[in-house]
Parts: sequence; structure tokens; C-alpha cells
Amino acid sequence: MNTLLIYILISHNTASAADHFVSDVSQSSQTTIIGENTGGEKMGGQVMGILPNSKLVFSFYPEIYFNDDGTINSIYGTKPDIYSCLSVDDFLKSGKMYLENKEIDIFDYDNRMIWDTVLKDTMKLIKNKKNY
Repeated sequence: MNTLLIYILISHNTASAADHFVSDVSQSSQTTIIGENTGGEKMGGQVMGILPNSKLVFSFYPEIYFNDDGTINSIYGTKPDIYSCLSVDDFLKSGKMYLENKEIDIFDYDNRMIWDTVLKDTMKLIKNKKNY
């Protein structure tokens, strides 16, 4: 019987409910989280208010969530199992690809495999785990 393996790519832009999801599923031994620390905020219950005289709007979370290692999630986010992030070279390659042909989708899988280090690292990991 084959075991289902789950790979989730995250970045500093992964936040709020997505961060909460990643934090929850990271507890599974079948899940591998790849990327960089999330943006955090795996919270609910945001409180918003308006200051009556100035009409300024404020919001805050009356809760605090700690990661398993004791760090505060809203500051450090959820850390990946395997750290990988896009480099300046990745951005330059994707920008060059776009400037050379604005009709192509640089986020298409085949095009992304040319410049996206995180995706390439993930695909290498998946290929090494499979039994062909």
C-alpha cells in the first residue's frame, strides 16, 4: 500500500488562515513543508474599532499563538521543514523571460521550472521519494 505524501510550498506571503492550515498539517509525518517562514498570524477573532473623534480605524487580535518551539507565531510565522527561497537570480530570470515574450505565462509549470528554485527543489525531492 502506497503512503500519501503531501508537499506544501510556503513563503513570507503565507499568512492568516493559510498559516493556520500549514501549522496544523505540519504535525503530520506525511507532510513536508518547503519554503521560508510564513508571515504568521494564525489567528482568528480580529477586533476592529473606530476612534470617535479622529475617525481612525484600528484593529488588533486579542489572542496570541505560540509555535511548538515556543516562538510567537505572529512574529516568526511557521517554519518549513526544508528551507528554500527565491533568489535574486530567480527574479531576474523570470523578468527576462517576461520581457522577451509578454504573451507567455511565466507562472506556467514548464516556464516556472526554468526560474523557480523552490519549485525545482520540491520536484527533486518528490522524484527522489518515488519508486519508479
